[in-house]
Parts: sequence; structure tokens; C-alpha cells
Amino acid sequence: MRLYNIKTIKSMLKLQKTFFIAIFISLAISSCISRVEKHGYMFDLSDHQLLTEGIFTKNKVLQLMGSPTLISDLDGREVWIYYAEDVRKLLFFKPDIINREIIMLSFNKNETLTKLENYSLENEKNLRFAENYTKVHSNKNGVFKSIFGNVGSVKPQ
Repeated sequence: MRLYNIKTIKSMLKLQKTFFIAIFISLAISSCISRVEKHGYMFDLSDHQLLTEGIFTKNKVLQLMGSPTLISDLDGREVWIYYAEDVRKLLFFKPDIINREIIMLSFNKNETLTKLENYSLENEKNLRFAENYTKVHSNKNGVFKSIFGNVGSVKPQ
């Protein structure tokens, strides 16, 4: 039977305490690591560089790239938009957009690709947005109304 003296027991307890503090700190720090989320179309897996104006039709584009993110009708021409972005998130802070790619494909009445435009995060400032839009007013209930709003209201079943 082995007997430990008081100093040895105190040093072992101090070592255990230090070990648990180190584990706690490492877990706390690892929870703060940022993560990158990818949204939208995956340009890495497609052959979008092969698209050429005047040659490709809608069916060929669908076979090559798949369904677009958005289909729009601008000035009487159909526009397909493929959109992707990478967002870095860190805890509760505002997310940072670190990469964005947009490809706009315009088609004529014969369903032939007439215009191909590439936009990234750097040259996105050249995009013009419509100034006429519909404002949507929403009624947000306060805390008091959300708690006591249904008091006294009787609805038949």
C-alpha cells in the first residue's frame, strides 16, 4: 500500500484543476471559430466557361448548367440569373460576404443566348437597381400585445 504525503496530493489536485481549466478554455475558444456558409449555385462544379453567345440555346444551357437561381423578364427579353455567395459567420456578429458570383444570361425570342454577363463582389458596384419598388408595411406586435392580445377574444369552433 502506497501512502501519499500532503504535498503530493495538493500538487495532484492543482494539476487536475489546471487540466480542467485548459480544457474549458480550449472549448470556449473553439466555439468562437468562424464558419463559412455557401449559398446558391455551385460554379466550381459547372462548365460555365463553355457558354458562348449566339451558339447556345436554352436547352443546351439547361443541360450544361442546370436550372437558374432566378428567371426574370427585363425589357422584353428573358434573363437567367445564376447566383452564389460565400458568407463568413462569427457568433452573433454581422456576417461578412467574402465572395459573390453572378452570371446573367440573356435570351432572344428564338431562345438563343445573346448576352453573357459576369459579376463578382468587386464589380458589383456597376449594377443598377430599380428605384421604383413596392414598399411593404408590416405590423409588428409588441411584447405586451403578443402576450395579452388574445385575452377576451372568443372564436367559434
